[in-house]
Amino acid sequence: MRVFLILGFGLFLLCSSIRPGYAHEVDQYSPPIGECLQDLGPYWDQLMYRVVSDGVTRANQDIESVKKSWIPDPGGRRLALSQSATTLAKCVRLQLPSAMALIENMEHKIAETDGRDIETGRLLAYRPEVSESVYLPAARLRGMRYWNRLSFMRSSTIQLHGHFVGTDKIGHFFAMGYHYFNVYQMARALGKTHEEGLQHAADICGWTTENSFLGLTSTAIYSNADLAANYLGLKFYLNLYRPVKINGQLEPAIVVRDGDYWKIRDGLHKHSPLFSKYVSAHWDEVLNPCHLEASFREFTRKEIYSRRNRLLDWYAGDDQRRRTKAYFDNIMRHTQTYYGENYGHSGAEAHQLGVGEICFEKPADANAVVVRGNQHRMKLRKSRADH
Repeated sequence: MRVFLILGFGLFLLCSSIRPGYAHEVDQYSPPIGECLQDLGPYWDQLMYRVVSDGVTRANQDIESVKKSWIPDPGGRRLALSQSATTLAKCVRLQLPSAMALIENMEHKIAETDGRDIETGRLLAYRPEVSESVYLPAARLRGMRYWNRLSFMRSSTIQLHGHFVGTDKIGHFFAMGYHYFNVYQMARALGKTHEEGLQHAADICGWTTENSFLGLTSTAIYSNADLAANYLGLKFYLNLYRPVKINGQLEPAIVVRDGDYWKIRDGLHKHSPLFSKYVSAHWDEVLNPCHLEASFREFTRKEIYSRRNRLLDWYAGDDQRRRTKAYFDNIMRHTQTYYGENYGHSGAEAHQLGVGEICFEKPADANAVVVRGNQHRMKLRKSRADH
């Protein structure tokens, strides 16, 4: 009974902190023609360092407050809590807004400059028109999930350390990763091992998000890339205070103890590639495709096929070694787990939207290929200024 109560309370906290009406989706299958994205990886490295640094400062201030407090602390429990890894992770998380605010702020800044760098004019982000999304079949009878997809397709694609990811993945990483961390902590409190705690968090949080109101239930889209970003967010919060396997290698803790306080590990600075080690092909919804319900899967496959040349140019360029079915199939197999760890990937290859599966098919019947709109020109919709 105690186990069910704790797990039930954890699920309540997770569900109550996510508002299903505020979701974000990204369509990465319509890249711009003749453009390339400026890599924003260094910016996010610096931001992550600042977030961790400010979080450590906040945690140390809390520790100092407890030590200097006139309130008795029998057994040092309050001091131990202020020095705990749970409190450290919470202090780091508090340095960023909610997932929705984080994503919307990014989209607002992108829209202010039409997604281009002010000084160089280079493209910083792209987002195709919502009406041209590969996830929107032009069916006569449109259910609520169709309109949800129409509303939620407002995330842009950016480049981070050579990987194309939706801005929604940033919110998943920092916000949902923290929810995973809390469920992991509860699992450890129940006596589970580190590996069991990781799997427990992936199972429970994955079920309450992509398997329900943030995925299949609301949009009929189960995003494997979202779950990968969530899982790596969990690893980030764990990596704050303990060594964690990332990219298959054990990474030392970012923050270490300094007497009664915390400090960032020696050798790390604002230009250290902190964020880069977490980002991978797992976050890319083309290389790690979504699992779709059958109701519009075939339509989406035809839409992707109609964009095959653009996709191959965007992901492979003139490199003939990459312009092969085997190359993309190999990436898809790699992203089904995170270096052997189950992060919640769902959907058989035949039910997915892989480039290798679709773009190297024999030429389709021209009447069966759906092409909508003038996709040579893409615009970012100007968002209203925040007040």
